[in-house]
This record gives sequence, C-alpha cells and structure tokens, in this order.
Amino acid sequence: MKKIISGIFVVVLLFAMAPMALANISVRLDGNPIAFDVPPQMVDGRTMVPLRAIFDALGAETDWDDSTQTITATRAGVEVSMQVGNPIIIAAGTSVTLDVPPLIIDGRTLVPTRAVAESFGVYVQWDGDMQVVRLATQPGLLGPFPLENHPVVGNWLMPGGTPWNFRANGHGAWAAFPAETSPATQVWHEFTWVSVSPGTIRIISPAGSSIGGLYEYSVSGNNMTLVGLENQLVRRHQLHRQGGQHPVNLNNALVGRWTTFHTEGADGTGYVFNADGTGYAFGPGFRINFNWSTPRDNFVILNELTATGVSAGTRALYFNIEANMLYLRFPGGTLYIDLIRR
Repeated sequence: MKKIISGIFVVVLLFAMAPMALANISVRLDGNPIAFDVPPQMVDGRTMVPLRAIFDALGAETDWDDSTQTITATRAGVEVSMQVGNPIIIAAGTSVTLDVPPLIIDGRTLVPTRAVAESFGVYVQWDGDMQVVRLATQPGLLGPFPLENHPVVGNWLMPGGTPWNFRANGHGAWAAFPAETSPATQVWHEFTWVSVSPGTIRIISPAGSSIGGLYEYSVSGNNMTLVGLENQLVRRHQLHRQGGQHPVNLNNALVGRWTTFHTEGADGTGYVFNADGTGYAFGPGFRINFNWSTPRDNFVILNELTATGVSAGTRALYFNIEANMLYLRFPGGTLYIDLIRR
C-alpha cells in the first residue's frame, strides 16, 4: 500500500512541476496576433513563448550558439543574450535575474515573454479578462489605461528636491533638481508605468536604467512610499505630493489650443495641450508631437516625439496664464512667446 501511495505522490509531483500549455492565451503585438507552432506555456507563473516567433515578430535579428545553447538577439541597437537553463539575461550590458530561465520544450526554445519584450523597450500588459498578453511598441497601442483615479497619479517631490511625475496616460518622468540650479536646466528621465494590482505598479524605463521594475506603493494623504521589489538601485523612496492630484487632466489650465496673436487656423503658429498629456507644436509646414507634464507650478516639460513615438529631445519652459493669455519663457529669459487661447 505504501508503494502505491508513494507512486501516486511521485506522479502528482511530476505533474505539478511540468510546464502547462495555455491553449486559451494569445499574444498580440500592436493589436496583431502572433502565431506559434508551440503554444505558450505556463512555468512557475510565467508565460513562456517560442523565441523564434517572438523575436521575429519584434523584428529582432537572432543568433543561436548550439555548443553553449546561447541565444543572442539584436533590435534597434539593443543586444539581449540568454542561455538555456541560465536565469541571468544580459540586456544592453545589464544583468537581470529571471524568475524562469529559457528552456526547451518539444524541440523549441521558450523564453519569458515579459522579460524579453521589456529588454527591447516593448511595453507589456496582461489582460486577465481576455486572457491576452498585449505587447506594444508604443504605450497607446496597449489599450486604454485605467489610471485616471490611480492613487500615484500626480506630481511628487523627494527630500533633496528630486521630482517624480506619474500621468494618467501611463507616462511619467523624474529628474534631479539641486537647490542651486534652475530646474529648466535639468535632464528629465522618461518612463512608462502600469498598474499591476492594488498596491503595486510596474515602472518600465529605458534599458540600463536603475529605476525600472515592480514597486509596492502606499499613499497616505499627500505622502507616498515606493518600495522596489526587484533590482532597483534605490529600494525605498519617500515622496510628498506637489501641485494637486492630477497634473494632466481637464483641470490643468494649459489644456487647449494656443496661437500667436497675428495668426490663426491651419497656417497659424502655436501649441495644443491635450488633457491626456499629449500635444503638439504647429506652424506653417510643420507639426511636432510631444508628451507634456507640469511637475512644478509655472513650469512645463515637453518631451518631443519622433514619428515612431520615441523621444527626440526634451524642452523645458516657464509659463504663466492670465485670462486667455499664455506666456512662455525659455530658460535664461532669452526668448518669450505670447499666445492667446483659440
């Protein structure tokens, strides 16, 4: 009898450890389904997909070293290297420890979806209701961000003057503001973020940045604590809310269309600030898209975007609004722009 029970226990244990095929889960890139010859597998709570299919879909060039079972992939100048059975992945020269290493199932090498995608700067979102892993080359292609009333949305300041900005459209930024230096001269570091569950968010930052990863948050009044749960350089952040709860929404006075006095319409010159944190500068023959935020009173950051949504530069402006007039001033006071709401 003991032998029978022991045999049953071994079978159950082996079954529990085996990868599980996820026939009902799909993976989409920018809304388009990715076809796999081996279905996604669930291993220790992580979705694993065939490397060739996911890398081809992302437009990455791949190289396989059979002697060491090492995969090297390159996309847009970023190199990612991983080895079957090894939990360490090298992305853009930075080592990251995976929860589940690459493995071989049915003759196919499977890799963790989120780790691979985020290593290349691709955004990831899990839709539990639809059982879909959504990948996107731009945050807006993931789908709507249900973040309008999220507790972390707002402008926050750390002791010592470092501001953080979380916007309801899933964008954010942080920068250092030494007391003796004008904030307009500082470099802002952009990131995107998603709500993972009540009490946790994930910050997605460019490869090599030290702030990306999973965070626990706790908001009490105008104070917030962020605690890094992964490999963040700074594990604990204490922040204080600045300038209201929703820095980019319909209540922000900048929202609207502003043009110079002598021009109006399609041939005019000016700025459009949308409530979702997007906007554009326009003029005869040009249009420059940007994301924007107001991390401090009378101070706006414009993160200019290329056609593919990649940041092409950051511009900082002081602003003042009086009635229907918007006054913009560049750092140093060398250039002023006066606009009227149209």
